[in-house]
Amino acid sequence: MSGGKTIVTVRGMPGFWEVAEDLGDKVVVVRGPLRLELNKDRIATAAQAEEPLVHYKPEVFNAPVAETLDLHGMTVEEALKHLESYLDDARAAGLTKVTVIHGHGSGKLKKGVCDWLKARKLKFEGGQLSRKGFVSQRVYLA
Repeated sequence: MSGGKTIVTVRGMPGFWEVAEDLGDKVVVVRGPLRLELNKDRIATAAQAEEPLVHYKPEVFNAPVAETLDLHGMTVEEALKHLESYLDDARAAGLTKVTVIHGHGSGKLKKGVCDWLKARKLKFEGGQLSRKGFVSQRVYLA
């Protein structure tokens, strides 16, 4: 299997993943901010998928999902796409609280993230505080 644009499915996890690196008997797959190293026997090319992915059951989803998402360097539009996907994955993995890092910069990213969270009625509060203000938000999923 080669890296690049090879698209695969991972048994027990929803969605399609891109192969980022072939490590011999293992492979690194990525989707948005998620990056996993898996044994090759856990993956199948998209064409080989055993069943439609809509049959995925959240209660058996056990992929490791980081408790922190770093959005530094992204435009507001890019960041919100990653944020939405990440929060879906975090909920499915059973996380109840995550940290979203937006940094200082011009303040546009922080405002975009906070406005997006408010519009979805998600509970959140300032996370890490620096002399310029909050650089992250704690988001509660439960």
